[in-house]
Amino acid sequence: MKKQVKLLSAALAVTALLAGCGIAPIGSMNSGEGRLTGSSTGAPWSLLTYFALDNDLDHGTDIVNRLHGASQRADNVASVTFYDGSKQNDTIYVYESAPGVSAKSINQKEADSGTATALGEFVTFASKNAPAQRRALSMADHGGGIVRGICSDWNGPGGKKIIHMQEVAEVLQQNPVEIMMFDACFMQMAEVGYELRNGAKVLIAAQTTTRGDFPYENIVNVLDSNPKADSRQISQQLLDAIAGNARYEVAFGAMDLTKSDELAGQMAKLSDVLLLKIKDRATKKAVAAAIRGATAYANESSPGLAMYNNYRDLIDVMTNLGKVGDAEIAAAAKAVTEAAKASIIGERHRGAGWTGGELNLDKASGLALYAQIDGPVEANYLKRAWNRDTRWGDFLAQLNSGGSWGPAVQQDKYPHAFPSRN
Repeated sequence: MKKQVKLLSAALAVTALLAGCGIAPIGSMNSGEGRLTGSSTGAPWSLLTYFALDNDLDHGTDIVNRLHGASQRADNVASVTFYDGSKQNDTIYVYESAPGVSAKSINQKEADSGTATALGEFVTFASKNAPAQRRALSMADHGGGIVRGICSDWNGPGGKKIIHMQEVAEVLQQNPVEIMMFDACFMQMAEVGYELRNGAKVLIAAQTTTRGDFPYENIVNVLDSNPKADSRQISQQLLDAIAGNARYEVAFGAMDLTKSDELAGQMAKLSDVLLLKIKDRATKKAVAAAIRGATAYANESSPGLAMYNNYRDLIDVMTNLGKVGDAEIAAAAKAVTEAAKASIIGERHRGAGWTGGELNLDKASGLALYAQIDGPVEANYLKRAWNRDTRWGDFLAQLNSGGSWGPAVQQDKYPHAFPSRN
């Protein structure tokens, strides 16, 4: 029988809290204190949710109340939530110290939620106040994939900030989780998974744009019903819960991050082959056409959003490269495809794609890849771990050299540009 609990009231959650109900704020904590490692004690699961909504996505704290209402009815899940909305001094932590325990809310000073410092302090708080054997973390906000990151704070004390994937990786290396979820656009990418591989086992996110579709009550229920199931099994069920709640055309995927090194190794071999082969003008033209024809996950005309048009389906890119008429390229691309399929736990999509059906989501594989064509490569991409170890970005820069757009590499001019989400 489920425990009898008190649901998180609006007064406790936020209304009275933000009106100054007298709950003392906690001080900043060193993110090096305490590690979110699994243990034999504590709740079977803790669900950490990082709602960094200090921008146009803030729709209030109802989701916080509903989430904690569900976790307080659970036998195996304790939830810990960070919420930073668009108002000043509205940052709070809400948590249960154990499954079924009434939730507590704690005022925080106004956070720079678009910083790794805020994220690190939150997960450290969770490790100390809600001990658990297994942990899942979801970060919710605007997402820009491997180039632009996630969690754009527009109104924090430090000005506009955003968390990049290498910063998330640093937090997770100190505070590992089993399942990493991004409730944000364009985050299900091979490059994102590679950055996070040392701090999480599974990545679940959208290849496409999304509208904050994660049903957190259902996520709690999945974890509660499967306290001992392995990560791959749970990820399939989480995909079903997430995609089943989607309100428009969207594709989600789950990636086994323990397979990321093998995928990167095969990509490195492909990049070496391509860098050599595109010295031939005809081959360069054929390779460019192959990438141009691969399934993309955006069709943006705004200059600030056009970069997302080059987030493409990884397996579709490889399939097209296999057709350029070069045996060595085909063999290398096939090896990447096999490694990618081994890493993809599952894929779920809803709808056809853009209005008019220009994008067929039936081709979605569950994993995207940055594949810039007909324009400069984003300079920050070349600094990411994926490019360091695969040279895929170096190949893209060579592929896009000599074009009418000018330099083959440029600094991102629109670091806070994200598709609107209602």
